[in-house]
Amino acid sequence: AREAEEISADNTISAEEKTNRLNTIDGILSIRGRAFEDICAQLEYVNGKAELTGEKPALVNEVVNKRLTMDTFREWEYFALLLAVVIFCTSNILAIEYKTSMVNLISANKHGKARLLIIKLLTVLITTVISYILIYLPYMLNFIKTFGTASFDLPLAYSRDFSALTSGITVGGYILALGFVHLLAAVGATALVYLLSY
Repeated sequence: AREAEEISADNTISAEEKTNRLNTIDGILSIRGRAFEDICAQLEYVNGKAELTGEKPALVNEVVNKRLTMDTFREWEYFALLLAVVIFCTSNILAIEYKTSMVNLISANKHGKARLLIIKLLTVLITTVISYILIYLPYMLNFIKTFGTASFDLPLAYSRDFSALTSGITVGGYILALGFVHLLAAVGATALVYLLSY
């Protein structure tokens, strides 16, 4: 406000220049006002959610939370990459007897076929877990290096995208649950490919 008064009182500036400068100051003040209103609205929302969940109120960085919890394209992209890696790595494990014509010899052995199936299944599952770690771990390490771990302890309900939640599940708990579901889905898909190969 003081700068606006100084500009208005300055006779060395043309009327058009005064108008431009005053409009710029008004624009800055209105942007600050909107940002302040957004923070106040978020604080009011978080306080309401804190009463429902029984957690301590805290402001949430919506951009970081969305990147961490809502990027479904990234999740499917990584999941497709995981399946491609697993299929590529295990295809030779599943087809080696046919390539080398050993399938008849193994089938003739009393314990050969059952033992081979178990060994192959364990190999495929270990390959899946290792591939899962190698694909998802760099993303999580990069995220932690960039944004830190503070958002992991916040309740997921504080984010407006999860406004229907009333439980105190944290962002970190949600990420762990989602990662576990993806691992189970990858193991299930790998087991399906394994079963279809026999």
